[in-house]
Amino acid sequence: MRRLALGLACVVCLGVVAGCASTTAEQEVAQQMLSRERTSKSGLTYWMCEPPAGTRDPALVVVVMPTHDLAAVMRQIDAWQPAAARHGAIVLFPRLHCLDRRAWQPDERFEILLAEEPRLEGLAAQTAAVHQVAPRRQAIVGLGRGGYASLLIGLRQPDRYLAVVATSWGFFEGNFSDWAKGVNPRQSVAVVAPSRPDEPATLRHVLAVRWLQNRGFQRVEEWPPVPASLAQTTDDDYSPDQLAAARAGRAWAFCEEVFAASQRTAAAVAIRPGGPSRP
Repeated sequence: MRRLALGLACVVCLGVVAGCASTTAEQEVAQQMLSRERTSKSGLTYWMCEPPAGTRDPALVVVVMPTHDLAAVMRQIDAWQPAAARHGAIVLFPRLHCLDRRAWQPDERFEILLAEEPRLEGLAAQTAAVHQVAPRRQAIVGLGRGGYASLLIGLRQPDRYLAVVATSWGFFEGNFSDWAKGVNPRQSVAVVAPSRPDEPATLRHVLAVRWLQNRGFQRVEEWPPVPASLAQTTDDDYSPDQLAAARAGRAWAFCEEVFAASQRTAAAVAIRPGGPSRP
């Protein structure tokens, strides 16, 4: 009996120690994220990866994701840092509180996102102006619930976002039809299949791809939930950091390819007889 009591006491102690360590780690992450927070003129809290000083012709990528899990946000910031450092990208991580709500109805989701859109637009416009980012080098990427937001906001602002990437997002055709007139088929869109497909999620994914294709988008890509670099492994073989880095790398490669194609098109227009003298 004494041994059993001693064993139970050891288990309880280990649990308490593990809990304290977990709490301490969460507090450290929260402190780090708080020290890196910024606030835009429109009152939106955000985090940012900056390119090296003196970068010419930078790109702007807005990454939209739930922010209640600060460790996940920090993981994404670290994953996107190479794109900022090596390729001259400014990467914004806005804190849209509507994405942190765990329960909402489809119509409510649509209305709340539209209500927060002006603040996000203010942040993107402010950043683009300060860093002199050309419209042909701006993109929006959505992760988790942010996938819906990236598609909704990205396609509502075709003059700002040339590339749109949406992952793990729900599709509601009735909402999309409300603003379909503003869609620019010249945008390039990548949609990522649900990570755990069920019948409703798969159907929404198929409907969304068809919706985009039927409206004349010139480039619509479908990606599997796991990047090719990790596709041959199981969930136990790669860490969350590896998955975040692989997804960020794939999204950035897509955006960069779209930016380059736009630049080639602009250069071709510039040398046509009667066309503008500069792209």
